[in-house]
Amino acid sequence: MKMNKNVLIKDGKEIVIAASAAISLGVGTSLTHQVLAHAAEVSTTSTTPSTSSTTATKALSSTETGTGTASTGTTNSSPITTSATAPTTTTTTASAPVTSTTVTTPVATGTSTGTSQTTPVVTGPTTSTTTSTTTSTASTTPSTTPATTAPTTTTSSATTAPTTTTSSATTAPSTTTLSTTTNTATTTPSTTSPTTVTPSTPTTSSSQYTSSDCFTWSTDSTSKTATVTGLSSGGSTITSINLAPTVTIDGVTYNVTAIGDNAFQFNNNLTSLILNDGLTTIGKEAFYSNENLTSVILNDGLNSIGEGAFAYDSKLASVDFSKNNSLTTIGDDAFTSDPITSIVLPKTVTSIGKTAFAYNDALTTLILPDSLQTLGDQAFASNEGLKNVVFDKALTSIGYQSFIYDSNLATLDFSNDTNLQSIGAGAFEYDSVSGDLTVPASVTSVGDQAFLSDQLTGLDYSGSNLSLGNEVFKYNRIVNINAPHVAINGSFGTGIGGYQVDTIFTDPTHDKISDFFNINADGFGEQYLGIFGLTNGVTYSNGVFTIPTGTKSFAFNWSIGPEYNGQYNVVLNNPVIKAIDSVEIIGSSWSPADNFVGCTLEDGTVVPFSSMNVSIKNPAGQSVSTVDTNTLGDYQVTYSYGAYSTTVNVSVKKNAGTYNLSGTGSSVYNGSPQTATGSYQVVLSNGDTYTTQPGDVEFATPATDAGTYQVQLSAQGLAAINKLQGSDLYDWNPGTNTATYVIEKLPITITADNSAKSSGQSDPTLTGNVSNGVTNAQYTVSRTAGETVGTYPITVTYTDAENPNYEITVKPATFTITGIDGSDYTMKVGYPTPTVSDFKPVAYDLNGPVSEISLNLNGANLSKNGDYTVTLSTADGMTKQVVLHVTGGSTGGSTGPTTPTTPDNPDENDEGNGDNGNQEVPEEPEKPTTPTNPEEPGSVTPEEPQGPETSTKPVEPTYPSSPKAPIISGGNAVKIASGQKGYVIESISTANNSNKVSTLENPQSKTRVQLHNQLPVSNKGRFPQTGDKTSLLTTITGVLLGLLSLIGIDLKHRKNNR
Repeated sequence: MKMNKNVLIKDGKEIVIAASAAISLGVGTSLTHQVLAHAAEVSTTSTTPSTSSTTATKALSSTETGTGTASTGTTNSSPITTSATAPTTTTTTASAPVTSTTVTTPVATGTSTGTSQTTPVVTGPTTSTTTSTTTSTASTTPSTTPATTAPTTTTSSATTAPTTTTSSATTAPSTTTLSTTTNTATTTPSTTSPTTVTPSTPTTSSSQYTSSDCFTWSTDSTSKTATVTGLSSGGSTITSINLAPTVTIDGVTYNVTAIGDNAFQFNNNLTSLILNDGLTTIGKEAFYSNENLTSVILNDGLNSIGEGAFAYDSKLASVDFSKNNSLTTIGDDAFTSDPITSIVLPKTVTSIGKTAFAYNDALTTLILPDSLQTLGDQAFASNEGLKNVVFDKALTSIGYQSFIYDSNLATLDFSNDTNLQSIGAGAFEYDSVSGDLTVPASVTSVGDQAFLSDQLTGLDYSGSNLSLGNEVFKYNRIVNINAPHVAINGSFGTGIGGYQVDTIFTDPTHDKISDFFNINADGFGEQYLGIFGLTNGVTYSNGVFTIPTGTKSFAFNWSIGPEYNGQYNVVLNNPVIKAIDSVEIIGSSWSPADNFVGCTLEDGTVVPFSSMNVSIKNPAGQSVSTVDTNTLGDYQVTYSYGAYSTTVNVSVKKNAGTYNLSGTGSSVYNGSPQTATGSYQVVLSNGDTYTTQPGDVEFATPATDAGTYQVQLSAQGLAAINKLQGSDLYDWNPGTNTATYVIEKLPITITADNSAKSSGQSDPTLTGNVSNGVTNAQYTVSRTAGETVGTYPITVTYTDAENPNYEITVKPATFTITGIDGSDYTMKVGYPTPTVSDFKPVAYDLNGPVSEISLNLNGANLSKNGDYTVTLSTADGMTKQVVLHVTGGSTGGSTGPTTPTTPDNPDENDEGNGDNGNQEVPEEPEKPTTPTNPEEPGSVTPEEPQGPETSTKPVEPTYPSSPKAPIISGGNAVKIASGQKGYVIESISTANNSNKVSTLENPQSKTRVQLHNQLPVSNKGRFPQTGDKTSLLTTITGVLLGLLSLIGIDLKHRKNNR
């Protein structure tokens, strides 16, 4: 026989030990089972008092190990001492034929102390259920001592739960062989009568754990931990699991710490589950959709229950958390759609996931621990049997729609919760929460429609920082508000929420507004209510109703701003049958008892609702059996008893739902009207979302030009959300709209065109071109001012205001003034011949600057003063006439070259440097003007003409005692400086010595006289007085002769001026 890989094969030693144990006990047992793992050497001592001499069977606890249920029965009259090396067999003794079960009980390794167990005794025939049939022979053990009492006291030694023996063993595993047999039992006499035994809570022993061979495992050799991953082929039919805390695989013992994801998913055989200490985690969907699982007992040490772990277990009515003191997290959907009736969570749980206990219609008892901090979205949604919830101190947030559609949930107790901060949207929507609601002062946020369509009559909040969502308390009966810091005069759809409907039973003496309202909120009191829509002739003024005599009832509407408003029905005749109007949301549940308040006859007899006769008419006036909340309209409901009747109105309406639209789209301006496209999402107030399709959105205003536009749902889009599941319950209205569409500016480039003109002409019209075929861009093209030949930047300018639809980039161009231009040039006689660069010429053609420019002096005489027209020209024929001004020589000269003038006297510090005569010769100072002789006036004798007012004579120069004559290298210039007061003689020759110029200058008077060819200059730089001689004596003599000549000239000059 091929065995499972997790089962160890028996060996000979085990068989021998087992056989020896059977012989030594004297038990004739037919061994049909296989001994597993390591055989245990067992020394067992059991003492059992006898119950009576009467034939009886003793019902013991059974252990299910995959194949069935085992039970044993024993009747003893004296203590029994048993020694064995194998599992013991307990037999049944009876006076009549009895169907018995033979059980082999494994003994665990280790030592433990058992408990005292009391077991009932059953007389008469007993039947045990078995799964296999064998024939066993039970032996009767004689009793030596009569038993006077029934309880069996057992002392055990084991590593797991206590057994019925005192054991010392090395290993425990064994299999259980269940047999059905007809036993012939030996009756043991007894001296006492049967005694009834009271049962006590059974304990778990190693014999009660489900065999590890029934499972598949995943192990971690480092941490020595094991995870159950599923059922083995041998355990596929088991109906219950009692998971052991340890498992031994291949000789290694592991702690069982986890049940893996999907381990027992879709198992329809399991009916019960016991988890023992050591297990810390139950994985995702571990017991998902176990349709026959009815009870679960969770162990201590368990920390988390995974997502969907026990979801959709359609018969799971009992989940026992009582042994657990460690659970912290219950995952999303963990127990959703289960018929659990009572939930008492451990005081260690801190969070409950989304829809963790949703759709548990059978749930009537819920106790949340004081450790709980967060309640997930829809955690207890649609638990129609739940009637009250108490919230404790650690809770900080209640999730979205946590208790929605709990139609019988009438009482909420927040009195202990001092840390609650937020209540999610729709948290208690469509419940029956009634009376005055006290919201903890710690709460700062209450979401949209959190208490919509409940039965609240009042609101109390002492905090100072409460933010209310949309329509938080809409469709309630709130007429009492004590919330000084809560706004009730908000914009439509925000805050408390409109349309409260209430009914009051009173009498005509209660005619003041304060008899109907008690408001202290946001600085408003009931006296600020606007009252309108009064019926039956009743009027209102200054806080008082005027009620005509005989009026039995009236109604009115009220409001403070657009948000807090409603309808009040006032019944004045104190009717025998009291009932109220109501507004029912389409699709909600309704019964006639919902509107019935009570019936008290005139003699004080209270008539229950069950005695009422109820008749109903639909909106069409037809008699119907009930209010159809799937059909909109007003229904008339009449309650009658005997001669008494009362009729109320039940109005079926759609819930005022809101949708929020968000998203963006974009396109680029093209001059045509755009169509709204993009990615947009609709979020509905019931939590649903919808992604729009093409055509679902449209522009609120036409969109053509660049800019940002608001997008809204189109008729097609509204139709789409009305087709969503559950949307037929709502009358959808726009909520927050952040959806936009951007028409982006079209990028264009405006490029200026290059342009040119000839010098002296008018500018042509400057132009540009625009990319992308745009013809309506507004821009200006201009150039930098100037008329000189050359290039000038052409620029493009524009304004955004004139081009709102374009993102503009500009590219400049170049304006060229073609032609040649230059400047006049002035030179001294004797200067080098002018070159082209002296006239600073500039020439441009359409290709840009022209570098080759020629100069034609046109025969200008550079040695004669005068203005000469010269010509600048280019190779392509452009010409420019400029003037060459020649100064510093005699007038009327030839067109030949001009002899250069003598350079300035060098400074003392520059003596001997010589600059080749390139320095400009300073002009002589003008002498005082000689007075003009007056014209002779007829016969009148003219007056003596007066001389100039201040005619200054030249200062007589001083003469140096030993003038120095610097020698200038090159042989083409000689300069002698005579000191501060003497004369300076300069001699400059051209390179070919063809034109000699001598200059005589008085430094004080600045008088300069040019002497052409009168002072010959030697090639060696000597003065002309010395001729060609070069001796020192000759040179000094020449200098003295020159000075004497100058003195003579000066004396003559002074004489002529006297």
